[in-house]
Parts: sequence; C-alpha cells; structure tokens
Amino acid sequence: RITAVNGAALTLGASYTFRVTARNLNSQQYGQSVEVVGAAREQPSALTDAPVVVQTSVESVTLAWTALAPASEHSYKIVYRTLGSEGAFAHPTYVQAALGTARGLRLGTQYEFK
Repeated sequence: RITAVNGAALTLGASYTFRVTARNLNSQQYGQSVEVVGAAREQPSALTDAPVVVQTSVESVTLAWTALAPASEHSYKIVYRTLGSEGAFAHPTYVQAALGTARGLRLGTQYEFK
C-alpha cells in the first residue's frame, strides 16, 4: 500500500503513474522497468460481516466473507496469531477475491484471524 511518494501524501481520487525498476545489490538496473498506473482510494474501515470457515485441513483454513463493492477494486490480507497471544498478527496471505486460505497452522492450536 503506497500512501506517500517522496514524502508527499497522495490525493484521494487522483490517478498516478509509477515506474517500477528492479535493482541488484550493486544498485544496477536488472531487467526492464515497468509503468504501473493506479488511483488513490480510501481504504474501507472493515468488512461488513465476519469471515466464515469454509474448509479446513491439518495445516490450513479457508475463509470466505462478503466482498466489498466494487469487488474488482478491492483486495484482502489475511493475518493470524495464536488465540490469546499478545503477539502481532503475522503470516500474511494476500487475495483478490472474498475467499482465502491461511497456511502453516499447527494441529490442535487455536488461532484468531484478522
């Protein structure tokens, strides 16, 4: 998520063009640079309903929720931590649809998701 460029805040609703360039450890350009066009939009405060479990396995859980509208303009991040822990939510999974699978879970451990 980009919120500022060179210290300047982005303006909501404005379109921006970014040139993305990969560089190696010696700061030399690696491969072709690419232009990416996007618009600054407000981040929704929260989902409208809680995710539901649609499938589980020994090491994963698949969650589903109601997509925010318009669906084509939203993506989601699933994070989790051990239930009752004070640690940070971690292990991000990024998805484009209102369905995602969190992996790397331990059998017999309870988790909370965000």
